[in-house]
Amino acid sequence: MGARFNKLHQMFVRYRFEQLPDGMLIVRFLAKMPNQMSTVLSCIVSIICIIGVIFNLIVFRILFTVRISSEVTSGLLRFECFICACSCLFALLSTHIRISIPSGLKLVDLVACYCWENFAAIWFWITWSISGMVCLNLERVIAIYFPLIYRAHPRRLLLLAVIYWVLMWPLAYASIPIHRTYSNGTCVITYTFVEAWRKLAFKTYIFLWCVLMYVIPGLVLVVTQTLVIWRIRKKSLSYANQKTIQPTGELQVALDEHVRRLIWTTVAMSSFFLLLHLPDTLLKLLNAVRAVHLEPGSITEMIGIVSILSCDAFYPILLICMTSTLKAYVKCKLICGVAHIARYCHIRCQRRVQFGVSV
Repeated sequence: MGARFNKLHQMFVRYRFEQLPDGMLIVRFLAKMPNQMSTVLSCIVSIICIIGVIFNLIVFRILFTVRISSEVTSGLLRFECFICACSCLFALLSTHIRISIPSGLKLVDLVACYCWENFAAIWFWITWSISGMVCLNLERVIAIYFPLIYRAHPRRLLLLAVIYWVLMWPLAYASIPIHRTYSNGTCVITYTFVEAWRKLAFKTYIFLWCVLMYVIPGLVLVVTQTLVIWRIRKKSLSYANQKTIQPTGELQVALDEHVRRLIWTTVAMSSFFLLLHLPDTLLKLLNAVRAVHLEPGSITEMIGIVSILSCDAFYPILLICMTSTLKAYVKCKLICGVAHIARYCHIRCQRRVQFGVSV
């Protein structure tokens, strides 16, 4: 253990004297660590993805049994769990299934280069997962400020959400023709370009990605939840100032309390998404402004991907913890399952005892 620590210390001392931009020591140090770290990160990705696929599909199934708030809310949450499960599944497959290039078939090589290598398949689902959180926040505002429209046209609201997801889909793959090239049986993936147009196009794409996927969703989160909380707070104060609260008023206060819990759930999940997507975004921005050199498939890039996959994997667990209806349902099922197993074991023990006595 002492020898290993000394080796790591020598590596750190050797690298800390290099000419580095401010704050980039950790990034450069991680980029130069041994290949064993890549294996460890691959194992971590596999474990996280397996957890994500299992829990997202479980909650996806539960949401067909348990209804949360309304048809629109339940539909959006189901879609979000399905998208997160697909993101984890494709990341797991990308980690363990490698398509050798050249394969002998040009079409297979093109698909592998542009749609599979270096986790290319997961960005479609990641784009949709963030778009789903934006739709959940907007759905809360419509439910509070336009309740008649919200109740009268739930299918149309879901259709608008689908249209928004379809419009966001090209954003996931717009950069692929820029930083991936296939020629003469070789797939080249790079973030460092010689051509001026590639540099400009990639930098523009990175800034558009950050604005459309993080800045605008963050603003939507802050503005929508501020409006909704202000509206509920105003209603609660008006009910509290009344001398005699009618039964209808008490019912309205109870409904507002339910909506308030749902809002805080949405805020927690949206903040969870934005924070865990932040490392990957910062790395891409730093690479775009040449503050750090990011290589495809490097440990530094993998850390950003692990952070995003952790978000998708633990999203259903956060949803269960923050939603009282789901928490009660899961708790009931767990208790029933444990009781069923205990009863089964008790019957087996009794049969063994009876068999021993008869013998």
